[in-house]
Amino acid sequence: MISVLIPLLDDEPALLDTIAALAPAVAEGVVRDLWLATPLTDGYAATVADAAGCGLVEAAGTRVEMLARASREARSPWSLVLEPGLVPTGGWMAEAAEFVSRAEDDRAAVFTLAPRGGRSRLIAALANWQASLLGRGRPEQGLIVSTARLVKRQAPPRAVRLASLVVDRRVRARA
Repeated sequence: MISVLIPLLDDEPALLDTIAALAPAVAEGVVRDLWLATPLTDGYAATVADAAGCGLVEAAGTRVEMLARASREARSPWSLVLEPGLVPTGGWMAEAAEFVSRAEDDRAAVFTLAPRGGRSRLIAALANWQASLLGRGRPEQGLIVSTARLVKRQAPPRAVRLASLVVDRRVRARA
């Protein structure tokens, strides 16, 4: 039903949290396939892809170019783009499945970003506000979009915000 695309630009240690959170969705049939897009096929990415049973795409360039290359391999008409370390929670599978069953190519969806505390509370509030009122989702929220749009490198359309939370478990360097 949904292909998952994860661009690996940095923050690879948190990748395992994301993949582990997707396992129930694979078992339920909500996630059809999962692709890791990386600029260079290194030992870590290849090992994780092999262990998790997901595909690995070597795609140099920007994040958009990496996603375009990975989306060519996707087997579903809808893709969920997740950054490494983002973990969808709650009833996200049912909500995502309902969205793709009713959506048209000119729509996208993002999850509600859960605040982590401190400055990130403001960032989460701003991201959720932008998604709700302006239809602009951020990569930190997870994005469900037509796979064809990603292949063509088109900007995501106006997004609706789903009620399910996405938790950011990326490792932050302390300044």
